[in-house]
Amino acid sequence: MENSLKEESPDSKKDSKFKFQLNINRESVYAFLLLAIVNWISHFLYFMRFGLYEDDFANVGIYLGVKFPHLIDVITNRLSGWIQGHPFAFLPVLFTYIGELFGGLHFLYVIAFLIVTLNAFLLYKILKKVFPVSYILAITGALAFSLYPPDTTKLYLLHAFVLQMAITFFLTAALLYLNNKKTLAYITIMFAIFTYESPFMLFFGVPFLKVSGTRNSEKST
Repeated sequence: MENSLKEESPDSKKDSKFKFQLNINRESVYAFLLLAIVNWISHFLYFMRFGLYEDDFANVGIYLGVKFPHLIDVITNRLSGWIQGHPFAFLPVLFTYIGELFGGLHFLYVIAFLIVTLNAFLLYKILKKVFPVSYILAITGALAFSLYPPDTTKLYLLHAFVLQMAITFFLTAALLYLNNKKTLAYITIMFAIFTYESPFMLFFGVPFLKVSGTRNSEKST
């Protein structure tokens, strides 16, 4: 009798599991909204006044007004020619074309905002995976990534479309690895090399994060 009272019914276990997943999803939504607001206010609030700066003239400005057939030619040439060893060098052209479809030059900064915010959120997810018991640490790390003062390149379209995209692939690969999806992680990190190789070497440290995360989770249980 006592054992039967102590045992939980399958329905109650499902309900508790559903509530746990719901809380995690809600927490992630709140984190994403916070990071989006912070990135928007700190970097892109006055995007309607932005123009083209430095390397953006040569790498983005020349493709303003690009037509779809020309876009396909550029993508084909970059994938086959591997300019500077980067077959994904067509990304600035692709984002320029998409931005003009939706709102012209200024919409390119909306795309840049989405990329930067996505990277901050991916970093939050990684920190939350490694340190599951510390929401404050995860969100603080993501905010530090967004607000790091020496990095003034987030407003440059070329950096957003190339370097930030390489960081996106790296962070995605790291998160996949930490979730034991190693094959997908190895494929995704190759995309980082194809875009811009700077973040690639950081991937070698990801297995150590896995060990740290395992220890932390064991301590919390």
